[in-house]
Amino acid sequence: MKTLSKIILAGSLSLFATLSNAATYEFVGSWFVDDGPWWSEQDVGGNYTTPVFSGVEAAAFIFGGNASDYAISTVSDQVADINFSAWMDGWGDANTYGNSGIPAAHDLHIDTDGDGLYAIPSGFGNAYSAYVDDHGLHLENFAFKVSAVPEPSTYALMLGGLGLVGFMAARRRKQA
Repeated sequence: MKTLSKIILAGSLSLFATLSNAATYEFVGSWFVDDGPWWSEQDVGGNYTTPVFSGVEAAAFIFGGNASDYAISTVSDQVADINFSAWMDGWGDANTYGNSGIPAAHDLHIDTDGDGLYAIPSGFGNAYSAYVDDHGLHLENFAFKVSAVPEPSTYALMLGGLGLVGFMAARRRKQA
């Protein structure tokens, strides 16, 4: 009787651990790095306006939502291929995170002067963006939306219910 309760409890804990670490993804679309605005776009005052985007920030800008809603891949539109990486172009650096074949982490945000803009009057490698037309990097990033994972309280209720079922089963066997 106690053994059955222990087995059910152990199974419930295992299920809880598996579900609490599970995240599901849905492919929502893709873009090429050079689909973004031209690197030197300016407003009427002559100020640069092209923003810096990490891969997840670009996905949020293009498809809506927040950067934390996304996972990016440089491989394909298949969930199994998500590598949490993004192709990016760099200010004054045509090879890094692009033509060299090495993608960046999908949440990498490099903007050394902190103004949120891609074009910097001087310097090399001071800003990188996953959505900018600079060096013609026609490299594709694939965006996946992270599906909502149930709240921990949901798991606690499920665990409690399974424990109660185990307790009742053990109690019935003891009475028989």
